[in-house]
Amino acid sequence: MKKTILIIIGIIIFLGIVSSRANKTADKSDKTSLLNPTATEQPITTATDSEREIFYKYFEHYQGLPTVPIGNKSRHNKAISLTAEEFHISADEAEKIYEKVSKAKPTDKEIEIYEAFEKRLDEAIDEDALGEPIDEDVIKNEVAKQYNISSIKLDAIYILVLSNAEYQEQRKSKVAQENKERQAKNLTENRKKILEGFIKKLDDAGMNQFIESVSYKYASTNECSIIVKVRDTWHYQLKQVRLQAAQNLWNLWARGYYPEDEKDKCRMELVDLNGNNVGGSSWLGGSVVSVKD
Repeated sequence: MKKTILIIIGIIIFLGIVSSRANKTADKSDKTSLLNPTATEQPITTATDSEREIFYKYFEHYQGLPTVPIGNKSRHNKAISLTAEEFHISADEAEKIYEKVSKAKPTDKEIEIYEAFEKRLDEAIDEDALGEPIDEDVIKNEVAKQYNISSIKLDAIYILVLSNAEYQEQRKSKVAQENKERQAKNLTENRKKILEGFIKKLDDAGMNQFIESVSYKYASTNECSIIVKVRDTWHYQLKQVRLQAAQNLWNLWARGYYPEDEKDKCRMELVDLNGNNVGGSSWLGGSVVSVKD
């Protein structure tokens, strides 16, 4: 199970750990909208360290009070009253500080703690091959101890960062870019492995006496077209022999990339040592192979 925290704020915060990792994205969207259901964009505000400490204390009081039905403000009002009394300020002032911090941009430290908790949860899920429920409280306590804060304060920080629209949009873009870069890296590595495997098969079959090199026609894409540079010995073979060899070359290559019904997406071009075209696939499809006289 992935940590999710349900936030309901007109001026009420209600914390709960529910749902699963599979619903994490949707849950985050719901929680963020509940923070300020009428606003489409959060104003950028800042809060002092002392104001944030007052908010954290409010959250601690709120957590310690009995739950009430959704929409009932008595729990929130009681937490505000206890916080005001502890800091020797009025309830109105405590309420304003609460609202200010709720809308404020997270600090770099708060973001660091939030991301550390998220990362640790993700690692725990990845490490759990059996899909057993993750003990989130244990992980929460580990991260809280790492930053020398209480687990309740970590909850408060998590909510503040999670419900900040500006940060979450930036994080979404950052994660998307990281995933894109990771996919590109994996594609490059996989393409390299496939090509190396193909060349090894050719060498094992003794084709290196006819083939100088094999390379991708297009770099850094998922396009599987290749250029096969043939040696002079290739040209001395009968045309029918070369045609059959070219067809077999293409078939061996295409099998490594696509299933049977999609193999025609792969093209092969045959060139001599000077780069002149001497055969290969047609524009009609990869399997339509020919060789020049």
